[in-house]
Amino acid sequence: MTHTEAISSLASERYLLDEMSDQEREAFEAHYFECPDCADDVTIGARLQDGVRAGLLQSPVARVATFTPAAKNISPVITAASQPWYRSAVLPW
Repeated sequence: MTHTEAISSLASERYLLDEMSDQEREAFEAHYFECPDCADDVTIGARLQDGVRAGLLQSPVARVATFTPAAKNISPVITAASQPWYRSAVLPW
């Protein structure tokens, strides 16, 4: 596998997501150990995966307002549990 083939086929992303056949995986691994750019891509992608997993495992922190919204004329604080799923701060991989 050449570097151009690895970039055009999104090999580092597919490698991390385990979406490669055995033959593709072996070809990419042979390239991976020779190419510092692809090695960096895989390293950064793996760290990103670990960070996302760690962030999703933590429970959301609920913030509590110490004043009534009507008294201050401000909308109430929205907690993670009250937000609809489509307004989530989590980004898809």
